[in-house]
Amino acid sequence: MPEGLPDIIDNSEDKKLGAVLNQLLEQGEPVVRIVTAYFNHDGFAVLKNGLENAKEFKLLLGKEQEREFVIGDRL
Repeated sequence: MPEGLPDIIDNSEDKKLGAVLNQLLEQGEPVVRIVTAYFNHDGFAVLKNGLENAKEFKLLLGKEQEREFVIGDRL
């Protein structure tokens, strides 16, 4: 794991996800693979410059679950 990264990324001061990902990109991480349930244009804009240097970028978006499934799964 690259040096200087926090153990927990919780969006508190100095532990914001965008800052941590940009730090990884600055250290030369050539492959970026992101799995998320939501896509936000503003969040992508935070990473845009660093992603231009990535040799590979993959974004896997999850499918929103039906409400009945989510409620049933929690019981």
